Amino acid sequence: MSEESHVEFGEVLAVDPAHVAGARESRIARGYDADTIGHLGPVLDWLAACQGQPEMAPLARPRVVAFSSEGTETTLPASLICAVTVNTGVGVRVVGSPVPMVKGGIGVADALTEQSCNEALHRGKHAADSEIDSGADLLMPVLSGAEPSVALNVLVCALTGMEPVEAIGLSEDLDISLWVEQVGEIRDALRRSQQSDAGVLNVRGLLRMVGGAELAALTGFITQAAIRRTPVIVDGLAGFVAAVLAHRLAPGAQEWMMAATPSRSRAGRRLAEMLGLKAVVDLGTDSSAGAGALLALPMILAAVNAVTDAS
Repeated sequence: MSEESHVEFGEVLAVDPAHVAGARESRIARGYDADTIGHLGPVLDWLAACQGQPEMAPLARPRVVAFSSEGTETTLPASLICAVTVNTGVGVRVVGSPVPMVKGGIGVADALTEQSCNEALHRGKHAADSEIDSGADLLMPVLSGAEPSVALNVLVCALTGMEPVEAIGLSEDLDISLWVEQVGEIRDALRRSQQSDAGVLNVRGLLRMVGGAELAALTGFITQAAIRRTPVIVDGLAGFVAAVLAHRLAPGAQEWMMAATPSRSRAGRRLAEMLGLKAVVDLGTDSSAGAGALLALPMILAAVNAVTDAS
C-alpha cells in the first residue's frame, strides 16, 4: 500500500425499525417478555433486525476478534478469552498490529506515518471482511494488547471536548508524578491536533497523530462490520473510542453496535451517550480492553438459543 493511498469505506444502511418491532412481538408471543428475559429482550430484537428479519434466527457463527500490539503484555487475560470461547464454542481470531511507532512523544511528533496508519485501518477492514465472508453473524472485538492509555485519553478529549484532567480522572492508587506527566502529554497532543490543517474531527489525522496501530485496526474493523451489516458488541474505553471514530468514518455505523456493559468511567459514558449506545447488561466491569463483552457473550448466546428453540 503506497503512502498516498487511503483506505476507502462505503455507506452504512440503517437497521429497519419495523424488524425491531416485529422481533419484539414475536419474542413476547413465544413467552419471552421482560419478566422472563429482562434486558436481554431488546438485544435479541436488535440482533433479529440486524439479520434483516422480524424474527430471531439462531446465530451461526459468533466470533471474538482480539486486537493486539506486537511485543506487549496483554491487559486482558488470555485465560478469560480462552475460557469464554472454549465454553461457548465461539471461535477467536487474533489481529496483530506490527506497525512501528514513530519515536518521540505524541506531544511533539505523529505516532504513526500516513502509510502505517492506512495499513492498520486496512488490517482491521480486511479482518472484518474475512470474518463476515466466512459466515460471522455477531462480532465482539476486544483489545488484547497493552492499553494505549495516553492515546486513548487524547482521542477522548478530541472527540468529546473533555479536559485531560476530567478524561483521566483520579484513583486511589494514583501516581501523581505519572498523572501530571500524562496530563501534560495529552495537552501537548491536543494543541498539535487543533493547530493541524486536518483539525480534530479528521479521523485519519487523529489516528496518525495519536497512534495506537491496534486502535486504528479496531476502528477499521468496526467501520467495515457496520458497512457489511453485521452487528458488533463493543466494550471498554478502547471499544467506545473506536466506535465513535467508526461513526465519523461511516455515519450511521452506530446502528450496528451495542455496548456490552455500561462504562464505569466518565469518558466511556460520554462516548456511549454520543452514539446512543444501550448496554446489554451491567456486570460492574471496568476493563478498557473489553472484558465485559466476553463475560456478556454466554448470556447473549443462551438467550438467543432459548428464544429460537421456542419457535
